[in-house]
Amino acid sequence: SIVAKLDSSDYASLLAEALDYTTFHIRLYKHDTINENKGILVELQRVGGDSFNYMKYVKAILAAARGEAIDESKKSSRRRSSLTYIPASILPSNVKEEYRQPAEPNAKCIMHIEELVNEDRSDAVLLGIESLLLLTDQERSHVSLSAAEAVLNGTRHSVIKDFVHKCIRCPRSTLSQEDNEFEYASRQCAIMHNIALAVLGNSLQTASGAECPVLSSVLQSEEWLGQSGIVDVLLSELSNADPHDAYHAARCLNTLLDSAMPELKAMLIERGLPRAMRVSQKVGHRRHSLLAQECDSALMSMENV
Repeated sequence: SIVAKLDSSDYASLLAEALDYTTFHIRLYKHDTINENKGILVELQRVGGDSFNYMKYVKAILAAARGEAIDESKKSSRRRSSLTYIPASILPSNVKEEYRQPAEPNAKCIMHIEELVNEDRSDAVLLGIESLLLLTDQERSHVSLSAAEAVLNGTRHSVIKDFVHKCIRCPRSTLSQEDNEFEYASRQCAIMHNIALAVLGNSLQTASGAECPVLSSVLQSEEWLGQSGIVDVLLSELSNADPHDAYHAARCLNTLLDSAMPELKAMLIERGLPRAMRVSQKVGHRRHSLLAQECDSALMSMENV
């Protein structure tokens, strides 16, 4: 999904932002064609983000502008990550071959991420959490369950769990003092916050699909269910102004609804989940189709409680 903001000084210009924080301008121009029929020129200009993903958005937008139908069968029902592979460069040389063996989850990959998120450089920290996003994706990673347990439980990898929670609650605290002095800090924090929510969503879905006992213990902890716990943070994200963050929060809450005991579902309803989902549902149907899908699914699930 792409969120767009109208330029108040030029009503034919939009600033668009994709789920992976690739940003670009979309401008429309009137054009008199040779046969004197009025036409519209569509111009796109990248502002920031991944060039490869930007070209995918350009092709999709220009196809829609030409009136071409989109093949719905090729669209993923739930998009977890904008990245499609784990770069070999992030793995130590002695890990690369072991990583390719699906039978044995490799703790060294997770340990390497711990090293990255402990670095003082913001580029290394960002690489660390992006790598964690891929490792927790059960469709792309052979170590997704181990990575999900590290995020949710943190018994053996408390650094990763604490880091993800920090990014969700207060992403600025993950930056070094030097990085905090730069103007890009707020942008960096927004990206880290969004990826951390996506990591949490991946971890919950992976643990739920594997019927992992870690999930049930986590959902009984004060850290998740207490006042200002993770559940309350996710509920507040639903009414956040950023639809991308709200989408990942809705993913997390949807997984909790699907896998939790009836008592937890009743607690979520008491804390105002239906109202928050309805608010986000309206935003989703106007601006963010993935958010709308998650809200539709959650509200349907709560009808049966």
